Amino acid sequence: MRLIYTRAREKSAPLGGLLNSGCDIIKADEQEVVFAFRYPVHASNAAKAANRDALKAIIFELTKRDVEIDCRHEEGVTDWKQRETATRSPLVRAAQEMGARVLSPEPEDDR
Repeated sequence: MRLIYTRAREKSAPLGGLLNSGCDIIKADEQEVVFAFRYPVHASNAAKAANRDALKAIIFELTKRDVEIDCRHEEGVTDWKQRETATRSPLVRAAQEMGARVLSPEPEDDR
């Protein structure tokens, strides 16, 4: 989710702001990715065509799959940032706050 947020912020500051609010992906499969937002106004704004199209393009860039994007209100959704930081050690979180990025254990493409 962090990579989606970063790319969204690069494309559109308002879209980045929406993904920085209380939200997370609650479903992702071959046909659809569902973003849930804690607040109805954020879900409504994210569901606008321009934002859905931007999210669809980002997901395509990352997965090479053409999926439908659904943005909905789910009051009980856990914010992706809370989930992400809960799984990291305090040392890793501190390093990230200072600008470090976590690398995948997989080798990076040289493209």
